[in-house]
Amino acid sequence: MHVVAVGEVIALTKGANDALILTARLLLAALFPIFGWRKLRALPGTKAQMLQLGVPVPTLAAVVATFMELPVAFAVAVCAFARLSALRLVFYTLGTALMGHRYWRLAGVGRVDSVDGFYKDLSIMRGFVLLYVTGAGRYSRLTLGPHRHFSRIPRIASVSHVSGGCRRIRKRRCRSFALRGVLLE
Repeated sequence: MHVVAVGEVIALTKGANDALILTARLLLAALFPIFGWRKLRALPGTKAQMLQLGVPVPTLAAVVATFMELPVAFAVAVCAFARLSALRLVFYTLGTALMGHRYWRLAGVGRVDSVDGFYKDLSIMRGFVLLYVTGAGRYSRLTLGPHRHFSRIPRIASVSHVSGGCRRIRKRRCRSFALRGVLLE
């Protein structure tokens, strides 16, 4: 009987997790281009819908909705600025839920449909929150290949005290995300 170590299991599932993140990213983004293209083709109708929903600036809202559903969703799908795009879509979907599905103002069948839409938007939003937290995974950056790891670590300048209270600039290698100083290269 072969005993499998925890490290071996993690190593075996790492590729599967990256493939799942890719699949989730594509499935999350798949919905938006369909409706974004519809909004772009019928921008006056989109503006009229925003006006009907009571959005404060309907023309701007129609343009923002089209922008969020086409290039930003495409950026999530191909993983260009995945975390930033996912964060933008978190706030966009929250806004869509709050502005487009105000079930608390409706009664009857319209209320049921609006409740469904509201909680579907919140579920989509949760998916984007998870994408923001996990990151794009190994398969990203406009190609479906792994990231290239750069062997050069950028140098930053930091200010340090030397004897006599004088300050001088020294170069050091940065090995963490909490950078202090100014990027030199």
